[in-house]
Amino acid sequence: MKKMFLTLTAVIGLLLSLDATSQTKYKDMVWLTPTNDVNAFCFSPDSKYIASAGGYYIDILEVATGSIVKKLWLENDHTKQKDITDVKWSKDGRYIVCAANNKVTIFDAATYDTLNILEDNNEGAFFIGIPDDCTFLVAAIRQSSLKIWDLKTGKVLAKKNVWPPTGYTAPEMKEMKISSTGNMIVVNGWFVRNDLKETIKYDSVYNAKSLETLPLLFHGRNYVFSNSGKYLALLSYDLNAPTSKATGFIINDIGTGQMVKNISFQNNANFAPLDFSIDEKYLITLKNNRNNLVIYKIQSWDSVYSYSWEFLKSIVSPNGNFILADGGDTTGHYLALFKANWDNTPVNENPDNYKTEILNYYPNPVNSNIQIEYSLESNSNLKISISNLNGEMVETLFTGYETQGKHIIEWNTSLVSAGAYFINLTAAGKTISKNIIVTK
Repeated sequence: MKKMFLTLTAVIGLLLSLDATSQTKYKDMVWLTPTNDVNAFCFSPDSKYIASAGGYYIDILEVATGSIVKKLWLENDHTKQKDITDVKWSKDGRYIVCAANNKVTIFDAATYDTLNILEDNNEGAFFIGIPDDCTFLVAAIRQSSLKIWDLKTGKVLAKKNVWPPTGYTAPEMKEMKISSTGNMIVVNGWFVRNDLKETIKYDSVYNAKSLETLPLLFHGRNYVFSNSGKYLALLSYDLNAPTSKATGFIINDIGTGQMVKNISFQNNANFAPLDFSIDEKYLITLKNNRNNLVIYKIQSWDSVYSYSWEFLKSIVSPNGNFILADGGDTTGHYLALFKANWDNTPVNENPDNYKTEILNYYPNPVNSNIQIEYSLESNSNLKISISNLNGEMVETLFTGYETQGKHIIEWNTSLVSAGAYFINLTAAGKTISKNIIVTK
């Protein structure tokens, strides 16, 4: 019995250690959740959720807690390999799109239903991109071509073989990025020159709508577009060097073609751009054997903040409040959410001075539908309910996670009898109640 008790205690301890909210021993870490296969991840445009993809499925996680609220599975066909290699959440919030080895799958972001499966004759899709206007979807197909579909209808709009040029074989596409404006696609990778049996690095730039080749102003990798699509950061390469090693760090103004920043360095192996801040004043970089994320102020190139962990890649949330990263330490592989700190000052979490309160409810008295307007001081778990004068619960209108700011919810009173009722709003440990009258 004593042995069994110790075993159960150990199991409970292990489960607690894996809780997403319990492992926050690193500076500014909000939560840490264990994971296995993570090839790609992204935020929903409202910064409430995260899509984390790998293997046969996509995990949908709550930003507030790090807990998984839904798993999206690819269709059950085990005769084909389906390792998900990329995932994107459309800017309008309507679609979650993933690339697997033999197809592109489009999910409804509200219902999580599969809307469309874009077959590509088993050529495979590795990287995908969606511009902010959500008019089309571009995918890097296998190792040598780009393909564009209409996001809503699935109609093929364009396709172009981009690699390899004459005299080269064995292409391997390593990266594809699209600007938020949908004007530019950049790709890079490797191929073999037949006569020399030499591996060559290759870069290309295309107009994202026509796939017309654009002038190449740089050679590099680890491309990162800024939020507006104005800037492009990358590691630069000297292709004339025997090993084609990166020689520095460049930020280009796409509109003018001018170089905004050029940082040269000797040993670049663990120095790479990861993401811009939303206001495009700062850049997150990976340094020091992946042990540090360092935020630089672009104008002065001053280091303003750093995070310590074993990082692989990271992105900034659309609201600018968080940095999501994957990586690990000696205990395993994780997804981690960090609080964003720009210029070494905390993010203003309540710039509009919202209070948690019921702002308005109309009409009152009501005989049909009533609009309830409320605000939240901060992101929090929320419950909105209706009770009678005896304190008995009549109906729950909402329960779940809600973001900071103003919101409106509607209550249909047709199923209750005439009389007096209370609207109850519970958030962050306090409850606010307002009286309403229902007439018939």
